[in-house]
Amino acid sequence: MKQLVPLLLFLLLIVPSALQAQFRLGAEYYGNFSSTNDDFLDTDARFSHTAGLHLSYPLSSHLRLSFGIAYANLGDQLVRRDLMWGNQHNGNGGFDPSQDTEIDLTTIRAFEFAETPIRLTYRSKPGKRLSFYGTAGLAPRFLLRARDIYVIDYADGSTARSVSESIDDWNTLQWSGLAAAGIEYGLSERFLIYAGPRAQYHQQRGQSPAGAAIKANYWQFGLETGIRFR
Repeated sequence: MKQLVPLLLFLLLIVPSALQAQFRLGAEYYGNFSSTNDDFLDTDARFSHTAGLHLSYPLSSHLRLSFGIAYANLGDQLVRRDLMWGNQHNGNGGFDPSQDTEIDLTTIRAFEFAETPIRLTYRSKPGKRLSFYGTAGLAPRFLLRARDIYVIDYADGSTARSVSESIDDWNTLQWSGLAAAGIEYGLSERFLIYAGPRAQYHQQRGQSPAGAAIKANYWQFGLETGIRFR
């Protein structure tokens, strides 16, 4: 996220008033839950988010084309609540009850991206204060970071956490498609806000340390909200 802040600020500052006559600048946030059905493990959904800026250009009174840049993350998690053999092993073939028993082990796969979405949006009532919209598009994603996170919750309430870079070699370019629908509301003659449910499909591709092709297909469901010039 920190790597994108200077770029987002730069884009915000360089849009001149002449450009604003045709293009409309906006900002958007998308909070969602991402999940996948792994080939071997049935993992749980994890909260993720996307935030960024976009420019939109009117193709007609009802249609507009937008493109932008955003920070996006997603992932999934596997929670094991069954006791695992050896938790209280003393290292000499015996049992040490003074050692804390692991009660939860959460394994998290976390990915971070720079996203460049391209969207086509339809507005039902252009020029009106209240309007419905529908949008669809593609969002190429460039991998910034891939991590494996392990969280252990012990019976006494303490927690141990470790983070490491993913051992898998994930492709730099990943592909995502999105669709959303919602309501736009004009705050003034210059600004409007919008919100609505959004679904996004993401393909994660790469190679294992052994060189085998690996994949994870993610679904993201959540609420997008934003503000832009009219």
